[in-house]
Amino acid sequence: MLQPTMAYNNVPHFCKIQPLTGGEDDRASIRREFSQFGEIKKIYIDPEGRYGKVYLENNTCNKAAVNALRNNSYGWRVTLAEENRRKPEISDTSSKYVILNLLY
Repeated sequence: MLQPTMAYNNVPHFCKIQPLTGGEDDRASIRREFSQFGEIKKIYIDPEGRYGKVYLENNTCNKAAVNALRNNSYGWRVTLAEENRRKPEISDTSSKYVILNLLY
């Protein structure tokens, strides 16, 4: 079983940004600002432009970015967030497949 500290460190963290205006200008600004802290693995911008998520190469880089970008000229609120990874419950009624028995 994982130790609590190990489990916490293995959970993917990301930088959450609010509010955004939406569009490619946000993506370019995010790439410019966050690339200083490490390799950007993924950028997600909500289709409605309300928020964004930036996944950097590791949690240390994420924390450094959050600390450095708390006060920024874009008006972003940058926070450290944790990915919610819950396993879906499996039940017989949730099956996507139906097996038909054909009688000849």
